[in-house]
Amino acid sequence: MVDRKPAGRVGRRGMLSVNVPPGSHQVQLQARDRLTEPIQKDFPGGGSVELSSSDFATPKTPEPAQNPSSEQAEWARLKDSQNIQALDEFLRRYPKGAYSGPAQGRLEDLYWAKAGSAGSAVGYSQYLERFPTGKYAQQAQNEIATLDWHTVENSTDSAVLQNFLKKYPSGSDHDKAAAKLDDLIWQHTVQGDAASLKSYINNFPNGRHSTEAHKKIDDLN
Repeated sequence: MVDRKPAGRVGRRGMLSVNVPPGSHQVQLQARDRLTEPIQKDFPGGGSVELSSSDFATPKTPEPAQNPSSEQAEWARLKDSQNIQALDEFLRRYPKGAYSGPAQGRLEDLYWAKAGSAGSAVGYSQYLERFPTGKYAQQAQNEIATLDWHTVENSTDSAVLQNFLKKYPSGSDHDKAAAKLDDLIWQHTVQGDAASLKSYINNFPNGRHSTEAHKKIDDLN
């Protein structure tokens, strides 16, 4: 094609020859119903110009647009969802899919929000049951301890406080319970009895009242 018009003839050796007027012309090759990209070429008067197939670029066939996978389409629909059941079902269908990580993170956030909204030990326990090592696990355990502490903080039963201390061997609520038990045992200590005072010291060697207990024992002796 010369200037977008058919031109030339093929010789016995398969070579194409075209008579082109002098000047600049647009040239294309056509083969099997496909046209190459056009090139601009200058043709001198009375001379010849040789071109080969390598001078022409065949336009690339555009790749067909890929439809998103069913997983991708479903995640696009669910990524901002508040529906715990729908996310659970998504993870059941694609447990090792490309979006299982973000889906787990989204689901954990929803479980945590649900627990916080309920504000109950049951809600936090449900979160821990599903995500025992989750990013909110320690916070959930602290919240449960605080809720449990509120149920026993006014107790005058030393056994109740001791059970709490066994259940929660550390943390700020543990320290509150330990101080409460210390005061409770001191209240039941017979101040004028050396054996009772020594019993307090044995149970609370570094207790809040240990200094006073030692002094009272010295006074009794």
